[in-house]
Amino acid sequence: DQSFNFDRVFGPADPQETVFEELRTLCLSAMDGYNVCIFAYGITGSGKTYTVEGGEDARDNPKKHGLVYRTIKEIFRIAHGERSGAYDTTIELDLIELYNEDFRDLLIPAGTGPKVEVRLIPNVGVQIDGVEKKEVKNINQALEMVKAGYRNRKTTATASNAVSSRSHSILTIHMTGTNVKTKKVYKGKLHFVDLAGSERIDKSGVVGVGLEEAKAINKSLSALGDVIQALSKGEKFIPYRNSQLTKLLQESLGGNSKTVMISNIAPCLHSMSETINSLRFATRAHKVEMGKATQNEGAQDKGEDVKNIKNKMADLESKFKNAKGGRAGAMKPPGSARRKPGARK
Repeated sequence: DQSFNFDRVFGPADPQETVFEELRTLCLSAMDGYNVCIFAYGITGSGKTYTVEGGEDARDNPKKHGLVYRTIKEIFRIAHGERSGAYDTTIELDLIELYNEDFRDLLIPAGTGPKVEVRLIPNVGVQIDGVEKKEVKNINQALEMVKAGYRNRKTTATASNAVSSRSHSILTIHMTGTNVKTKKVYKGKLHFVDLAGSERIDKSGVVGVGLEEAKAINKSLSALGDVIQALSKGEKFIPYRNSQLTKLLQESLGGNSKTVMISNIAPCLHSMSETINSLRFATRAHKVEMGKATQNEGAQDKGEDVKNIKNKMADLESKFKNAKGGRAGAMKPPGSARRKPGARK
């Protein structure tokens, strides 16, 4: 007999709302300037995508909304409710997939846009090049954008799952909150990582392209297992660079982040060996000692300061023009040298 211990266990009868309530406070953490990562792990067909995105009819059945939909609603509720007037909040999204060790932006048509690459920049962290963050103003706009992006994800039918994800998807919600009084800026990120399922090729029955996809999936998940193993043992060298997946998740696994792993378990006897492996993996992940997450905060961006100054100068110039009833010259800060007529600022 084997036993496994976790922070929380959910049964088949637990609704989506119960799972979200366990993680609700992480929404506020991200808005307070922390990096947060939630990723779902398990074999193909175990319910990872259902947990993260929700059921196929989730849009018409709010009870089936997954973590992503519920989180977006909670973030906008806080931004437009509890923090309205106290904080100016900007919310942006990007959604990518890792397919056969290549990243792709899911929010633009396939085959368009620049090459997507992941870099680790000292004192900055993980940076994704080639992906444009999309600002969202309301819940419906955000949900429609995410839904359209997920539709672009690579899937196929296998003997194990009628709609099997053939890529890892990573949705990132970027939040920038500026305290109206203190002008302090808090920048948080919330990653949702829906991992493609590990699979036994002899059971999934894939061939050709599907076989190559399965090999790439299993290779990246194996690299993730190696990283988790090294972290749980406290080893000095962590093999993050062995896969694009672990390279991307480096901050979330061993860096400055609040991280939650959801291990999805398939209840059928047919998948018993894979289920045991998933439980063992989750147990190793549970032993990883994360460093203390810190807030990403600072003074208002210089770019924003300059923008605000220019806006104030334009406003003063307009008032001066109206007061004189004629055309005003360019406003100059006190003590500035006179400019020659016609010189551009």
